[in-house]
Amino acid sequence: MLLDNLDKEHVNVVLSTASPYKFTESVYTSLNEATNEDEFTLMNKLHEQTKVAIPENLKDLDKKEIRHKDVINKTEMKKYILEKLGDL
Repeated sequence: MLLDNLDKEHVNVVLSTASPYKFTESVYTSLNEATNEDEFTLMNKLHEQTKVAIPENLKDLDKKEIRHKDVINKTEMKKYILEKLGDL
């Protein structure tokens, strides 16, 4: 078992590279009450509360042009990909 091998003589620090902004709603509601606000509003509120910088690729994402608009049912995915490959 994992706990059988636990080092009880040393302090362990676990670090993660995951951004709290990857799961903004979950992180926000773990610190505050649940809300119906959109992800971008929550991202800004989370930043105000924690002072953790919002990654550049997510800043103002809601103001950027939507470049990929196709919505494909998973049963149609193979056909869609083959059609797009044929366009190359």
